[in-house]
Formats: sequence, C-alpha cells, structure tokens
Amino acid sequence: MYMKKLFAAVAIPLSLLSFSAFSQSRSDIETLLQSGVADVNTYLNHYVQPAAQGFAYSMGAGWASTAKTHKAWGFDLNIGISAAAVPSRMENFIFDPSQYNNLRVSGETGTTELPTLFGTENPGKTLEIYENGMVAGQVSALPGAGLPMNYVPAPVLQAGLGLPFGTDVKVRFLPNTRIEGVEVGILGGGIQHDIKQHIPGLRKLPFHMSALVAFNSLTAGYALEEITAGRGELHVNTWTYQLLLSKKLSVFTFYGSAGYISGTSDFDLLGTYNVSNFTDPIVDPISLRYAVAGAMGNLGMRIDLGPIFLNADYTFQEFNILTAGLGFSIR
Repeated sequence: MYMKKLFAAVAIPLSLLSFSAFSQSRSDIETLLQSGVADVNTYLNHYVQPAAQGFAYSMGAGWASTAKTHKAWGFDLNIGISAAAVPSRMENFIFDPSQYNNLRVSGETGTTELPTLFGTENPGKTLEIYENGMVAGQVSALPGAGLPMNYVPAPVLQAGLGLPFGTDVKVRFLPNTRIEGVEVGILGGGIQHDIKQHIPGLRKLPFHMSALVAFNSLTAGYALEEITAGRGELHVNTWTYQLLLSKKLSVFTFYGSAGYISGTSDFDLLGTYNVSNFTDPIVDPISLRYAVAGAMGNLGMRIDLGPIFLNADYTFQEFNILTAGLGFSIR
C-alpha cells in the first residue's frame, strides 16, 4: 500500500503536467490552437512553469541522510518522498498582450493576471482568438488544478553500496511502469566520498564530512485518447552537488549540506489536431523547456532503530523542499 501511494505521488504531478492543462474538451484544445502554435506555447510556458520547475527541484533532492559513508560492501535501501513548495508568486502569471500575436483576454487592454497550474480554480477569464482584427473564437482561460497544497512531489527510491576507500555508490531505478494511466521510468546514480580522511587536521574530529555528486533522470508519458496519436511527455534531468556534514548522538544523526543543483524539464504535447481555419492539421504543437539552477542548503535529522532508519530534512532553495524517508542500512 505504501509503495502504491508513493508511485501515485509521481503520477499526480505528471498527470497534471500532461493532461490537466488539456482536460477541457477536444474542441477547446483546437479552439485555443487557432491562435497559432507560437501563442499557445507562450501561454502554456507560463501556465506549466511552476509544476515543471518544481518537479526538477524535487527530483534532485533526498540523496543522503548522513555524511558518513559505508564500510566496504555495506549497503542501504530507502524509500521516501520529496515535495517542492511552489512559491506564492508563481500561483499566477502576467498575461502581457505584447507577447502574443492573436491571443487576448476578453475585456482587457493591458496586462492581466491569470492562474498557473497552481492558481485559482475559477479564474473567470475568457481568452479571445483574433484573425484579421476580428474575434474568431473564444475559450476559457485554463484554471488552476485545485490542489489542497501547492507542492510538487517526487519519489525517492534508492539503493547504496559501500566501496573501499570511503566511497559509496547510489542508484535510483524504476523500470517503465504504468501507474493510473501514466507511464513512468526513473534512472539515476551518484557517488558519495569521505573527504575528511584526506584532510590531516580534521581526521580525528568527531563528525563526518563527505562530498556527493548525483544525476537523476525521469521520463513519463500520458495518452490523450481523444486526440489522434495524442500524448503528453515529460523528461526531467537533474545534477546535484553537495558538501555534507553530520554528527551522531546516540540514535540521532543531525546532518546538513551546502551545494548546487541544475537541471532541465521538458514537456511536449504530441498528436494531430484539426484546427478551424487551418488547411492542414497541426502536428505535435507544444514543446516547452525549463531550466533550474542555483545554490541549495539543507538541514535534517535521522533516527536509527537498529538497521531501520527514519529521516527528514528541509532544503532551502528557489523551491524549498521537504523530504521524508524510511530505510534499511547495514554499515
């Protein structure tokens, strides 16, 4: 049951990215496309941005709960979830008509606030599509998803193995799996190395220090049944770099890190769309790319109960992240 809920935590944001933005009828999708591919991509780039960037940040979190590396051939397995908090400033975006060729907000002549995927469920705004200076069509502005909390969750499914010389290798893997209509696959890996052993003045001090480099990749897809060859696809890649410190007191380990994260999140809407006033159908109309990069720092605590451990930490960055996990470790 826990694993099913954890996988659903992946499916929810992916479903939102690939389908919620297009959960209106087929005619609404094709009406919006009357404004042209460029206008629709500009509009959706703003609308999807917090979900796409938040997911990249979440995927780069949760790699370590201690700076102490395993002894040779020690290992750990852990599962958990990281959830990125969407900043309140990204619940809405500014619709600037100067950025669009044919798309306008009805009744507005200047800039207007519209919801992103994490905004209000009832924006009460109508988009107008212009052709030759005349209104050729109308469609409601896309609403927010109505989530109870503005977080973008991602799973932590990870194994680690100790090698000689104070080095751990970490692997994240989920074979292509269909969960609630979403096809998801994850592949990632990292290396954590005890660097304290190489610094003479620090070797005997009562704490641990290590460095971590990790890469994580996710691919996902969601079929849009009403559309010929319709499909939403998401590809996320992240790099995480951290300097870790930890101190164990009895069964408690307090840990923290400073580092840097970078990554990309790509969303594509595929399929063939028959659009009024277009001689030929539009094929694969949406292609969005987002980049994230910036400094990060986190603080956390781990509780060891024999070979079982629990951990939780909070990461400070553009999208702050709460991570919680459960694991099994033999050092």
